[in-house]
Amino acid sequence: MLKKILTTASVILITANSYAAGFQTISNADWDEGAVRRVLHAFAYGGQTNEKMIIKLAKMSPKAAIKKMLTFGKSNGNISKRAKIDAARLSKKTNGSLRGLGEFWSSDHSDNDVAENKRYKYSVALGTNVRPAELWLRATVSHGLNPFRQKVGIWETNYHMAVNLKSSVNAQQMLTYYDDVVKSLGNTKRAYDKTLTIAGTSAAVAEHYGHRNNVYKNYLCLCNEDFAREYFQLFFGILGDEDPDYHEEITIKNTAKALTDMKIEYVSGQGRVDHVTFGTEFHTPGTLDILYSLNKGRNALKRIKKLSKVAMYYHESRDNLPVIIISGLADDNLSDADIAQIRAAWSSMKTKNLLSFLRAYAISTQFHNASRVKYLTSIDRRMLIYTQFILNNAEIDRYYLPAYLREEQAYPFEPVHNVFGGQTGKEAANSSDIFRAHYNSVTEKNYVFVKVAGSGNDTWRKDWASVLSKKLSIKYEVDKIGEFLWDRFIGDGLKNYATLERAYVNSLLASGKDLAYAIDANDLDRIFTTNELETDVNLISLLEDFASTKMALKSKDDKERQAANRNIGLAVSFILGTPYLFAREGR
Repeated sequence: MLKKILTTASVILITANSYAAGFQTISNADWDEGAVRRVLHAFAYGGQTNEKMIIKLAKMSPKAAIKKMLTFGKSNGNISKRAKIDAARLSKKTNGSLRGLGEFWSSDHSDNDVAENKRYKYSVALGTNVRPAELWLRATVSHGLNPFRQKVGIWETNYHMAVNLKSSVNAQQMLTYYDDVVKSLGNTKRAYDKTLTIAGTSAAVAEHYGHRNNVYKNYLCLCNEDFAREYFQLFFGILGDEDPDYHEEITIKNTAKALTDMKIEYVSGQGRVDHVTFGTEFHTPGTLDILYSLNKGRNALKRIKKLSKVAMYYHESRDNLPVIIISGLADDNLSDADIAQIRAAWSSMKTKNLLSFLRAYAISTQFHNASRVKYLTSIDRRMLIYTQFILNNAEIDRYYLPAYLREEQAYPFEPVHNVFGGQTGKEAANSSDIFRAHYNSVTEKNYVFVKVAGSGNDTWRKDWASVLSKKLSIKYEVDKIGEFLWDRFIGDGLKNYATLERAYVNSLLASGKDLAYAIDANDLDRIFTTNELETDVNLISLLEDFASTKMALKSKDDKERQAANRNIGLAVSFILGTPYLFAREGR
C-alpha cells in the first residue's frame, strides 16, 4: 500500500513540474516524423500537409512544434496547406465559421471551388434547406482551413455536449451552437468553463432539452430537470456520488430553477431563432443552494456563468472531466496509472484551458506510448480517408463526402445515442456490419480510388506527384511510394507494414494487378504466406523487381501518368481494406 502511495505521489510530482499542463513531455530524440504523424492522425484526421512540413516539425522541439500544429484558428498552414491550384484562399475569403464558409460556398464568387450545380447544398440563408453536416464535412477536408478545429468542434457538439438535429433543434440553431463553441475555444486565454457556459446557455441546448419552457410562477418552478441533471453529468462529469440525496433534491432541483425564463422566439416562416433571450419576469429570484455554493443572479445567463466556474473546480469534475476529454479524443485504453496522471495534469492547471491541456498531452510520454489505443468512429475513418486522398479543393466535388455515414449510423449532428453522443470507435470496431460496409466500399466499389481523369472537356487529372517529397520524386520508386502511402493512411511508422502488406501494395503499384494475378492469372485464389515470400527465390526476385520499378508519375504521356495514378488508387484501396485503419496506437 505504501509503495502504491509513493508511486502515485511521484507521478503527481513529476507531472506537475514538467510542462504547462502537467504531463511528462516526450524527449527531443523521440519527437520524430512518426510522432508528428501520430499527433496529426489523432487530432487532425491526418492533416493535409506535405512531407517537407512533417520533417520540419519533427526537427523542432516538441513544445515548439505542438504550438504550430494544434491551434483553434480558422486556418493553420502548418497542418493543412492550400494546394497551388486551389482558387479560393478560404482563410481570406471567410471568417472560418460554418456559416461564413456556407455563405462563400453557396455564392457565385469567381474564386468559389464548389461546382455551380452543388452550391445549393451549402446555403445558410433563412428559409433554405440548411445542411450543417455537409458544411462540416467540406470544412474538414478543405485544404487551407484547420482540421484540428473541426475535429474538436465535432467532438464537443456531437459527443461531450451533444444535441441532435433529429430532436427539435433546427439547422440554424445547430450552426450557431457549433460556431459559438469553436469560436470560444479559439480564445487561447479563455478558461474552459466559459466555453461550457456558452454551450449550456445556447438555443440549441435549450431547445433540445426543453428548458426554454422553464418558468417560475406563483412561487412554483414549472420546470423539467433534464438539462439540470445532464449539465453536471455530461458537461462536467459530476454525478453527485458523494451525497446522492443532496445532489438530486437540492442541486438538481435548484439548477432547474436557475434555468428559468430562457425564451427562444418563434418567427413565422422561419421557426425558432438561434439565440436565447434571458428574461427576469419568470426567473427564480433570490439565492439558490447549488453544488454546496450560493448561486445568485438576476437571470439564467448570470447564474450559469457563476455555476460553471464552481463546477469546473468541483472535486468530481477535477477527477472526471479531464478523463472524459482524453478518452473521448485520444485513448480508449486508459489504465489506472494513465487516469491518475491525467487528473494530476488537469489539477496542476490554475486556469483550465482546453488547448493548453491538449497540447501538453499531445507531446506527452503517455500519448506516445504503445499502450495507447484509439478506435476510429466511422466519421473519423471517413474523414481520414478523404483528407489524405483529396489532394486539392477542386477535387472535393468528385467525391460524395457523406457516403456510407448514414448506413454506418454515424452522421454529423445526428448522434446515435442522442445527448450521450455519437457512435463510438469501439462500436465501429466491434461491428461486423460496419466492417463489411467499409470493406465493400474500398474493394468492390473502389472506382472512387481508381478514377483519375475527367472525360470530354473535363481536364481534371489526379496528380499524386504533387504531394510527394523531392526525395521520393527523384526516382518514383514503387517501394518508397508504398511506404509513403502506408504512413499517409495508417500513420504507424510502418510498424504493421510487414512482408505481406508490402508485397501486395508493391504489386499493385508496379503492375496494377493483385499479387496472385500478377504471378498467375489462372490461380487467382492463391494465398501467400510470409515464409514463402521471404524464402522462395522466384518470389523474392519478382518482389525485388516490383520494389525497384519506377512509376511514370511525371511522364509526358498523359495515359502513362493516368495509369500510374490509377495504380496508386488501387494500392490505396488495398491499404484501406486492412483492419489497421480501424484503430491508432500510441507507438
